[in-house]
Amino acid sequence: MKTYFVDTNFFLRYLLLDVPSQVKIVEKYLQEAKKGKINIYVCQITIFEIMYILEKTVKLGKKPAIKLTRTITSLPYVEIEDRQLFLESFDLYENKNVDFVDAFLFCKAANNGAQVLSFDKDFKKLDN
Repeated sequence: MKTYFVDTNFFLRYLLLDVPSQVKIVEKYLQEAKKGKINIYVCQITIFEIMYILEKTVKLGKKPAIKLTRTITSLPYVEIEDRQLFLESFDLYENKNVDFVDAFLFCKAANNGAQVLSFDKDFKKLDN
């Protein structure tokens, strides 16, 4: 079975619906993955980049960016690197006043029985 590693712009077209011809291509690949004919793999960095672009470049804001990115990370037929950590991170990020990367790092450390070394005060907000 063929495996594809997905670049950020692949999902951005799908989420933003801004290039209809490319949206159709994304939908075709997602349908193939759903049918089990191909594998689609998403690296951590792609999720971070999607969040960054939606919030900072497209300027959607925190909650809409989370909602859209959660859509991708929740697709059961797409393999997401550290899927569960991202889902936990979205919850922390949405409910605490911290950076998304900090929320993810905190969850990753906690899930590995570790702590984060940082001078960033945001981690004190997450320790509670």
